[in-house]
Amino acid sequence: MSVACRHHEPPRPVVSAEFGVFFGGQVQERQQIPLIVDHTHQLLGFRLRFPAPLSRPMALSWEVDRPAPKAARNAAQRAVQLFEGTVPVGSTQFDQRLDFAPGDPLGTWNIRVRVDGEIVIDRPFLVTPP
Repeated sequence: MSVACRHHEPPRPVVSAEFGVFFGGQVQERQQIPLIVDHTHQLLGFRLRFPAPLSRPMALSWEVDRPAPKAARNAAQRAVQLFEGTVPVGSTQFDQRLDFAPGDPLGTWNIRVRVDGEIVIDRPFLVTPP
């Protein structure tokens, strides 16, 4: 008789991960997002929710991949910005705002978010004129 060993993976740390426009306490996940630089008119970002208050800090990283500015398009077609942070102990929710800057290009962008090395958001979105 053999006893099978079962490998149990730890539960995924994030209950939900959303990216879009913050509106009325929710995140509206949109496929198209207008290029509005004024954050008083549009708050863009991602929200992570955890099943219970975190007992340890969690490593957080995100990257924003977008068309390169017109002046740099001969050298590279895409520009990627990398960010890092930490979700503090005790958090049940974590919001991170992303801001557009004057001169940001229109077109297809991509957001990728990792929590403790695991990808929880990876999706394209179209940045359109305001």
